[in-house]
Amino acid sequence: MAFQAEDSFSSIEEVEISHQARLWRVVFPVDGICDSKQEGFKFSIPLPPNSDNLISVRVTDRHHNVGVFRQGF
Repeated sequence: MAFQAEDSFSSIEEVEISHQARLWRVVFPVDGICDSKQEGFKFSIPLPPNSDNLISVRVTDRHHNVGVFRQGF
């Protein structure tokens, strides 16, 4: 899975993912450090066949504002 996270006003501080509303796991950007307003992410996660595969992405910026995106597969 690959995605871009972007904040118009401050740098991204942390990005986490959750599979099927389980524990949150930190993911790191492609360049290795969250220090920009726009970051690219790429990660792998096993998705069991024939089940409801919901991935949630939680992005926190430098001012501790949080955004969440959910996508089903």
